[in-house]
Amino acid sequence: MVIMRKLALRVARGDTETKRSINGRRKQLAWSHEYLERLLFQLQLASKPG
Repeated sequence: MVIMRKLALRVARGDTETKRSINGRRKQLAWSHEYLERLLFQLQLASKPG
């Protein structure tokens, strides 16, 4: 469970467009699949080398 919590925090911190707190972003990630997909794909593209 600790790993999942840390992953969720990392994804939530990756969103720089939303003006919410970290806890608000985590709740939005849990409630909205579209928001989750957008952040995961954004994080995946940002982490690719080259």
